[in-house]
Amino acid sequence: MLFPKGEKNVYKMKFICGGLSGICTSTLTYPLDLVRTFLSIQTAENKTEVMGAKPGMVSGMINIVKSNGFFGLYKGWLMSMIGVVPYLALQLSAFDWTATHFMPDKKSKWFDVANLLIGGWAGFVGAGLTYPADVVRRKMQLSGIDKTADSYTSIPDAFRKMYKHDGIKAFFRGFIPSQVKIVPAAAIMFMCNERMKKWFKI
Repeated sequence: MLFPKGEKNVYKMKFICGGLSGICTSTLTYPLDLVRTFLSIQTAENKTEVMGAKPGMVSGMINIVKSNGFFGLYKGWLMSMIGVVPYLALQLSAFDWTATHFMPDKKSKWFDVANLLIGGWAGFVGAGLTYPADVVRRKMQLSGIDKTADSYTSIPDAFRKMYKHDGIKAFFRGFIPSQVKIVPAAAIMFMCNERMKKWFKI
């Protein structure tokens, strides 16, 4: 059996808890991510009116509220949740399932290495399966803001226009650089987390 008796419910709850954690953390930090996205495309040739002539994190958030109201800070939030929630749920579930079946004893000299490998694998699974949603999210964040970007009226409209212009590859642009960042980041995060738990006997 793939799952021992009762294990299905355990992983189901871990998946749900991971998703709920994603909603909480992403909602609380979403305005910062939105401003970061705007700042990343702000250049002398491509100035976003919302961010202003001298953009900064705080001034950018103030300008967004002035231009679009408080909820302007949550532009593209729904698409973000569609991507982030399953990403964290899959990442945490993949780590827990793999660790349960393949993690060596905590006293093993390979304990940290195993956590690095399993953590990297979990990051790859979570990010890989939800990457298209992340691409669409960033496109929608910039819709109507970035002068060089297309405008989208809804999530289905974004998917339709992106596919029409570039086909399936439109949803995987930047996939390799993303994994180069996420895999080691997830590996280090999980390794440090498990190492701390070992030190503090949690």
